[in-house]
Amino acid sequence: MAGDRFLIISGHDFRSKRKASVHFIAQSLAQHGEVRFYSIGFSHVSRAKMDPRVDLWSQGNRVGELDGVQCFLERSLVHPFSTGLDCLAVPEALWFQAYAKRPREQFWDWVANATTIIFESGMSVLLAEQVARANPTARRIYLVSDDLKTIGCSNHLIHCLERSAPSFDYAVLTSRLLARSMPARLRLVYVPHGFDRTPYLTESASPYTAPINAVSLGSTLFDEGLFQVACRQFPDVTFHIIGGGRRSAKVTASNAVVQPEMPFADTIRYIKHASIGIAPYANKGAPYYLSDTSLKLAQYEYAGLNAVCPFFACGEKSGRFGYDPGDSSSIVDALSRALSKPKFQPDASGFLDWENVTDRFLAPEQFEDTRV
Repeated sequence: MAGDRFLIISGHDFRSKRKASVHFIAQSLAQHGEVRFYSIGFSHVSRAKMDPRVDLWSQGNRVGELDGVQCFLERSLVHPFSTGLDCLAVPEALWFQAYAKRPREQFWDWVANATTIIFESGMSVLLAEQVARANPTARRIYLVSDDLKTIGCSNHLIHCLERSAPSFDYAVLTSRLLARSMPARLRLVYVPHGFDRTPYLTESASPYTAPINAVSLGSTLFDEGLFQVACRQFPDVTFHIIGGGRRSAKVTASNAVVQPEMPFADTIRYIKHASIGIAPYANKGAPYYLSDTSLKLAQYEYAGLNAVCPFFACGEKSGRFGYDPGDSSSIVDALSRALSKPKFQPDASGFLDWENVTDRFLAPEQFEDTRV
């Protein structure tokens, strides 16, 4: 709605090279009004955890702007996190409570000015009740990018979500499978990830010199074991690993090309001209809704690439060839089947663009397909 003033509270930063759905939502919302993006849970602890926001360290604690979106990265000395230890549950909860009460003048100024406040799943729920009291007239939306328990959040954050559920107007699920983890008092709507078709419609030269190329994007749950098998068993295939993180450094085969993280737009030509796509997710910690929410698998599908991924990420999608992580024979079988199939023509109607997503996000009652 024109003239709206949006505030997004997230563990991401809008300026990060690595893009998640919340970045594209923010960009699309900027067509509807003023957008401010407040990033929390960032400190020296983030350096140790290789947080993708680390390269923005010098920009912490001051207002910045990118593509018309105002940004603020709240940087502190340390921030609370889940220890995973039951014996520390009480001090951990106290740590989170103390963090919630720390002074954050810029944040409260933005809260007071907002007409719609979006909390992305994660540490944002820690502040939900305070925000509701500070600005009771603003519409408050919970963006469920992840199940808090599945991504290892502190039990205190899970309790915060349960307690603050009535303060949200509704929650937007990116997969209907996420409904089972939501508090009973939370109104649920379904809006899948959007998709930017534009980069795929632009002509681009192939970055490849070898005839057969497999591409892998991103570091989420990266399992280098797949490539240790694949590179050995498929010497005629060149495996391109882009932004695989620290674990990708263990892939040293001569037919593997390991590249650092690059801007999202630059990855498109690698996808468009690849022979197959690979989503090398490790089994441990994999979310049960990954088959619906994996952006890289959606990218492969839109480009008509057959994709190799673990069985748990296949869902009911055609063009995905599953394997069991750690099982060499199933990895070889999945790759063989994917490589033997030609590229396919995707059904473009099955991909909402980000404008379609934003329309549903802001007015879910107007769309039949948002029902859970």
